[in-house]
Amino acid sequence: MFTVDTDRDLRPVFAQARQRSAGTIEAPGSANTGRAVAIVTPGRLIMPVACPPTNAVSAEMLAAVRRIVSENPKQQITVIADNNIVKEGAFTAREANALIPFLGYLMGMAFDGHTVVVFEGHPSALAAGCKGSTLLLVDQAMLGHLQSDCAQVAASSMEAPQILIFGRDGSLAKIVPKGNAAGPHAPVVPPVRKKRWWWPFDGDS
Repeated sequence: MFTVDTDRDLRPVFAQARQRSAGTIEAPGSANTGRAVAIVTPGRLIMPVACPPTNAVSAEMLAAVRRIVSENPKQQITVIADNNIVKEGAFTAREANALIPFLGYLMGMAFDGHTVVVFEGHPSALAAGCKGSTLLLVDQAMLGHLQSDCAQVAASSMEAPQILIFGRDGSLAKIVPKGNAAGPHAPVVPPVRKKRWWWPFDGDS
């Protein structure tokens, strides 16, 4: 697990991250108030990744996102993934996508009206990070870094517990909390295609 800043009240940090994702407050030094994926770093900075412009998003792209998360009702989405973008110097969407291979899909979810907040799932932040969420997405690559009762702790803090693992092959599987551990993984949505990018970063597809 990453080394994180534990010397602060994380509730306002995650509340502000949720507002950044919704585009209701400005990022310091920026006039951009558009929707974004809000990444809360291990140092507890909030790094927004802006959604693509409306004229760049096709109906087919939205349909791909909505196969994972329906358009309505709007979800409060929390994501456990590699958030170490400052240490890795991943300050563009393309660079951050190397750490979070399904970042494009998260951008699509934020574009579609959901709020999306990313953090690493550290035990000191797990309950605060999941507070009020209606959907938790977990990067498959992060499972080995999480505490054994991660699913139970997250579910107890969520408003409407639904926990999905986002596989590196594009598949989704459901976690069912049982006691102090996660229950068996049951397939939820078959992979539409084995593609990690929803948004064509820098012209790639």
